Amino acid sequence: MADGRTEVKVTATRADGKSAEFSWFFTVGKTTYQLYFGQLHGHTQYSDGAGSLDSALSYIKNLPDSANVQFVAFTDHSNYFDSKNAPNVEAALYDTSLVKDSDANHSWKTYKDTIAQFNEDNAGSMVAIGGFEMTWSGGPGHINTFNTPGIVSRNNSTLNNKTDDAGMKAYYALLSQTEGANSISQFNHPGTTFGNFKDFSYWNPVIDSRMYMVEVGNGEGQIGAGGYYPSYEQYIMALDKGWHLAPTNNQDNHQGKWGNANDARDVILTDNFTEEGIYDAIRALRMYATEDKNLELGYTVNGLMMGSRIETVPGKLDIEVSVYDPDRTDSIAKVEVVVNSGKVAHVWDDPAEFKSGTLSVTLAPEYSYYFIRVTQKDGDLAVTAPVWVGESLKLGISNLVCGTATPVTDEELTLTTTLFNSESAEATVTSLIYSIGGKVIGTDTAGYTIAAGSTLDIPFKWTPDQARVATVLVTAVVNQNNKDYTFTKTISLDVLDASKLVYIGIDASHYNEYVNGNYKDSMGNFGNLAAEYSVRTVQLNTSADLIAACSNPKYKAMVLTAPSRRSPEAQADPKTYSQEELAALTAFNDAGGTVILAGWSDNYENYEVIQNNPNTKHMAETQNDVLQALGSSLRISDDATYDDVRSAADGVDKWRLYFSDYNMDNFLTDGVIVDTNHPYDKMYTERFSHYGGASIYAVDANGNPASALPATVSPVVYGHASTYSVDVDKDGRGGAGIPKYTYAENDPRLLIMATEQLEGKGMVIVSGAAFLSNFEVQSDLDNTLEKNYSNYRICENLINYLNPPKISTIAEVHADPDEGIKYTVEGIVTSNASGYDKNTAFFDCIYIQDETGGINCFPVAGGDTYYAFAAASSQFDTGLPLDEIVMEYITTVLGGVVGQEYAEPDGRMTVILPPDEDDGKITIGGLDANIWMTKYGNVYTDCKAEKFMGDMGFNWGDLVTVEFLGKTLTLPVIPTYSYVDSGKPAIIVEKGEDGNPTGYVSMAINMGNFAETYELAVKHTDEDKNWYWTAWEGVTYPVEVTFTMAEKDGYRAEYILHELQRTNNRADYPDLTDAEFANFRNVATTGMGKNLLYRGSSPINPELGRSGYADAALKKAGVTVIMNLADSEADAKAYEGFADTYYAGQKVIYLNLGVDFTAPEFQAGLADGLRFFAANKGVYYVHCTEGKDRAGFVNALLECLMGAAFNEVVEDYMTTYYNYYGVEPGTDKYTAIAESNIIKTLQTAFGVEDLSKADLQQGAKDYMKAIGLTDAEITSLMTNLGYKAPATGDTGVVLYVGLAVLALTGGVFVARRKELF
Repeated sequence: MADGRTEVKVTATRADGKSAEFSWFFTVGKTTYQLYFGQLHGHTQYSDGAGSLDSALSYIKNLPDSANVQFVAFTDHSNYFDSKNAPNVEAALYDTSLVKDSDANHSWKTYKDTIAQFNEDNAGSMVAIGGFEMTWSGGPGHINTFNTPGIVSRNNSTLNNKTDDAGMKAYYALLSQTEGANSISQFNHPGTTFGNFKDFSYWNPVIDSRMYMVEVGNGEGQIGAGGYYPSYEQYIMALDKGWHLAPTNNQDNHQGKWGNANDARDVILTDNFTEEGIYDAIRALRMYATEDKNLELGYTVNGLMMGSRIETVPGKLDIEVSVYDPDRTDSIAKVEVVVNSGKVAHVWDDPAEFKSGTLSVTLAPEYSYYFIRVTQKDGDLAVTAPVWVGESLKLGISNLVCGTATPVTDEELTLTTTLFNSESAEATVTSLIYSIGGKVIGTDTAGYTIAAGSTLDIPFKWTPDQARVATVLVTAVVNQNNKDYTFTKTISLDVLDASKLVYIGIDASHYNEYVNGNYKDSMGNFGNLAAEYSVRTVQLNTSADLIAACSNPKYKAMVLTAPSRRSPEAQADPKTYSQEELAALTAFNDAGGTVILAGWSDNYENYEVIQNNPNTKHMAETQNDVLQALGSSLRISDDATYDDVRSAADGVDKWRLYFSDYNMDNFLTDGVIVDTNHPYDKMYTERFSHYGGASIYAVDANGNPASALPATVSPVVYGHASTYSVDVDKDGRGGAGIPKYTYAENDPRLLIMATEQLEGKGMVIVSGAAFLSNFEVQSDLDNTLEKNYSNYRICENLINYLNPPKISTIAEVHADPDEGIKYTVEGIVTSNASGYDKNTAFFDCIYIQDETGGINCFPVAGGDTYYAFAAASSQFDTGLPLDEIVMEYITTVLGGVVGQEYAEPDGRMTVILPPDEDDGKITIGGLDANIWMTKYGNVYTDCKAEKFMGDMGFNWGDLVTVEFLGKTLTLPVIPTYSYVDSGKPAIIVEKGEDGNPTGYVSMAINMGNFAETYELAVKHTDEDKNWYWTAWEGVTYPVEVTFTMAEKDGYRAEYILHELQRTNNRADYPDLTDAEFANFRNVATTGMGKNLLYRGSSPINPELGRSGYADAALKKAGVTVIMNLADSEADAKAYEGFADTYYAGQKVIYLNLGVDFTAPEFQAGLADGLRFFAANKGVYYVHCTEGKDRAGFVNALLECLMGAAFNEVVEDYMTTYYNYYGVEPGTDKYTAIAESNIIKTLQTAFGVEDLSKADLQQGAKDYMKAIGLTDAEITSLMTNLGYKAPATGDTGVVLYVGLAVLALTGGVFVARRKELF
């Protein structure tokens, strides 16, 4: 057969004369270029990915042919390869002799050499590429860089300077050096999350020759579902800004499955299948990006391939496209020629044209770039690199934004179009046309000039008149050098019906707490919740705003949080409500408006400037002026609510309270979940969050406190039986005199929240604290097994009360001829939902009927249907009855026969039964995926503790056989991991405050990571030290677990030895000082500088009820430099009260470490912490949560480094067990805990068999070097901690003189006091 293209057509004709045709083509001859499919963005354990580089290379080597992957790049974050204290200088990008590795596990040379060896061993079958990802956390974006000898990172302060994008500019300049001519870089995941390089600014011809690619898609999730993020519009923006780039679609692998996590592929055309050959293809931009793993695509203009530049503008453009998908189930919907600003210059959509495999068209050369976009019938997209014609036009629209987050009908909004001109000549905007669905809504022909090298914002004011989801298109005609160009941009607006929209005013004119006082701007969650119900919250910043809103009928409620007396501004000008404001609020309430007041405790006016000024009106009095003006009988107490019993049980400060006693007859508590068997347990009951709050009470007609509530008042939330009032500021207005009200017979309680409905007026709602702040109103929980705060549901009920939904009939929906209109309907579901039961349902639809008709609803919001179609472009009624759709499908598509394939399960879904649906099986992963694995690698099962200890017959101290994934373990049952030796696994069944089992059964390792040790899951930590888990390779969840008795009471003796009792109640530790209660102390071992190092529990985490004491001790000690082992910075600052601590003003490194000190991430984090101490002089503090395990290990390490003796290290560590549990020296329990914890841990860390005989200082130094510290860093650390070498002849012997008899027990020498001779 002769060389060339051959087309084949097959026609099949039946006996009855009916026929069908199928066409295809093939080419005979030797190909110049071949298509190779792969990926150019992925991570390993060299940074924050799963799996080692070796395992990743092995994975891609063994990918099946069906994956269609021929090359994979590994691009680990560069800031893992060096360190903040020893960053690579800029010149290290090109000079490998200057490259400094952060530690032995992060060698750039090893990384590159390993990949090079792989390519040598697998030449011709798979190509691996080694690059790095340059990041700016919170900065302009991320960039992958390939083919450089060395490496640099954001640890370099010059490259990380975010001021005016100086760091990114410096990186551009570095790439632009002559040495960078062969480098290749890619713009990664452009968008709002990580940045889009300031709208792809700072173009110049040199950096344009270094940047070759931009991602149009990113993520490991399946195409079109969560975890996959398309950004095609960013590609167009970059091209419009003048960049010459090819598109890529990368998985950005962090969870393994390199290359085939989904069907996204980068495709290059090359005649040299090697790493260098791939680089050559990238430099030539012979590339396209596809969401289909095997779509074959070719594209030429005037015979030149994609990526080409036609310098001299020809008379015409002959465009030819070949497109082919070998999968018979895939077909092409349309092929488009896309030009500047995303305009479509030509489209092919006739299926008959696609059969030939070749498409062609001749166009006039009116634009500067042309690329091809293919859309398949399943929605998958593919885009090619452009062909550029003439000089690239750097002119167009970069953005179109709406000035309001909640557009509504009959309210003017502003759409702002941003145009850019990066050309050397000015340009004129001659017209802008705004349209919706082809209907023009506005035209602007005023004319505007865009200066050369500048941008221009052009506002357009428009008042929508219909509530609908509308896509606004702006079409701009721009003239430059006497030539007109047309640019377009769209924005989708969800316009709400103003007649259905109501407003809530939030006072910000009185330094209101959580609004414009302390914790300012903390009402956003409430605002977001309100918006879901067509309610808009508006911050009223001035007195005039407040008064005007009160007379505006659109406003249905006013929120007045406590007027601050805490900030310096508020103390200098303590705001009160004027007579005009009181009159406005009264008129508002008289007209039916709801007034909501949220107080705060007098703890926040316990300041001398307040107490010494009797003319300063307190917060409660100021708010009570409003209540009195409204005629309400409710008042806010000038007090603080405390509870010793419940705060101790919850492990929090006395004023950080969670209430669970409600009046269930009040509409605000509708749906609040209370488990009467577990009223205080957040796993079962929705508790009311009340932080730093006051109580409330009622007054009689004379204004005196009332002993009974009037009929107009309905309680919402009561205090606990043990909750009491405290007069913190000692002004005589709080304390025992605050009235209590009957909760139950003979059970009076403080009142926390109530409503009052006076005849002919709006409702009054009063709470003693800001129940609707961001801290209390949370839609997403860290642990989704916990119940949400009831505050969320109370606020939902409040919003529904203010704006009840309007129910339309189904007939009204059918009668509306317009599309995009939202309706709420109510009816009976007459078909099943596939998200509920796919075997008895129509696919992704339900059919609802009311008395006026029926309607098809697609897609169903719930089950897997929701997740499968969350990204659907259209989610509205088709207008067709469901039965007609089904009959049409069966008749035309299935030929009237419902085949066997519909009777068989398709295997797409795994049904995981919720814990309450007990099928007799116990699993890991049967709980919500967010909570079955903790930060430390503890693994939760879906077996409830009470079942484990009840029906199954196990108890603490038993030995139990555990089987999962072919593994068999015999583990003790204990309440907390400290009951076993360091490094040992156990079954954890937590004890509740009542001594009974609570929560779910878990498995853990003391100072270890159960999940990774037993190959259940892999932990990942991102660049900001946030963590998450993915399944171990080959493991599918849920994983079935069996528990059987190995030996009843088999661990009982050890259990008793380790049994420890601790409370979080200060009163239970009368013999300890406040500092000792907080486990706070100076580390004063041999060699340590005087009063330079302290250790203890967390001064910010209120969980243990010790944070306030620890913070006070911190301040008294003058601590200035802190190592926080337990929290990320975001988690730390989220603790309530953080901003008010002494701690918040100090230098802190947040490490967010687990408890497995052998884990690479622990060691890397600890190395960062030690470098932080070495680089910052001051008074130091080390803490985790309790100051026991992580802090115990780190402080012991520092003590060893400074020259402490074995006994000193043990004594300091065990002081924690005395402070928490009263474990005395000389007891068997003392010895057992020391030997099984700190002694064993240090022996493992130092690699010695007998710690008491080891050179502890050398062991500490060796350990620090092993985790990456240099000799210089260790010396700086010792210097900062006050180390002085022993004088000549000094033996350094430490003798211990005990106040009691000295005891040598189990090799541990113990005493309570030491003296140095």
